[in-house]
Amino acid sequence: EKSPIQGQASTLKAIIQTLGQNGFNWVTLWGGEPYMHPEIVALMEEVKKCGMRLQLIRNGTLLKPEETAELADNVVFSIDAPKAEVHDEIRGVRGTFARSMKNMHALSALIAKNGKGPGIEIDTTILKHNIGMLSQMIEFSRQFGDILVDFDPAQIQGTGNSSDTSIIEIPESVIESAFAELIENANNGAHISSAAKLELMRKNLLREPLQGPCMSLFKDLLLAPDGKAYFCWGWNKVVGNILDDGFKQDWEQAIRENIDAIDGNMDRCKGCGFSHVRWPDESAQKVIQQVNALRKRYFEQVI
Repeated sequence: EKSPIQGQASTLKAIIQTLGQNGFNWVTLWGGEPYMHPEIVALMEEVKKCGMRLQLIRNGTLLKPEETAELADNVVFSIDAPKAEVHDEIRGVRGTFARSMKNMHALSALIAKNGKGPGIEIDTTILKHNIGMLSQMIEFSRQFGDILVDFDPAQIQGTGNSSDTSIIEIPESVIESAFAELIENANNGAHISSAAKLELMRKNLLREPLQGPCMSLFKDLLLAPDGKAYFCWGWNKVVGNILDDGFKQDWEQAIRENIDAIDGNMDRCKGCGFSHVRWPDESAQKVIQQVNALRKRYFEQVI
């Protein structure tokens, strides 16, 4: 009889295989810390065996450097501040920063030694605890080479997000000052989120309504470890299970019932900073808008 852990691994492998069979290009294994799973390497190998590229998003507290360097195509470390005391306060566990730094250095050194390996990025979530030191992340990141620092506003709606609104209750003047500095750095060539994306984040944190084609529905399928599929990042609505035979019909029915989400016209969409800051550059926006318009027409007229 299988243990619960073995059963979970078999379910995850089945999900990965289903994604591969249906033409998906990328799989992101998301933390917390994916390396907490005892069979993480086998799951990473399954992604590659199914012909897909692999991204790991992680807090960096655990690491298997050799397997990561060999199997991953992209590794994103969630680092919220350049100082241990601030990062650890945000993460809620002392010592998190030190462990993450040790593992980032270990992976960077192995990639340099081998002359190949995954791309490394830093993701920094913006909230009241760290908004005064965002530009410091640029210099901090350079110890790992010319890597991207990608910023995201903290979200208080949707799957896995905090419902504590106080984390984004930041004085307007502080928001304006922090983003003016970041946007100037972006325009001067710093390897960070684009100026256009930063401008969307500024508006989101100022609680200005955003409207535009949904990038989450354009490119993502958000799955729980048991195969349950969520409608999007900004909504914890479960629409079915990818392992069920009728999943395609369940998914299409959910889209049809929430058709205005495709172009961001649902009320909940206008407060969602996540999907609106994925690919904000003008050329990408046009592509997404055109594709989403075709998809909306399909769901309205064909299904």
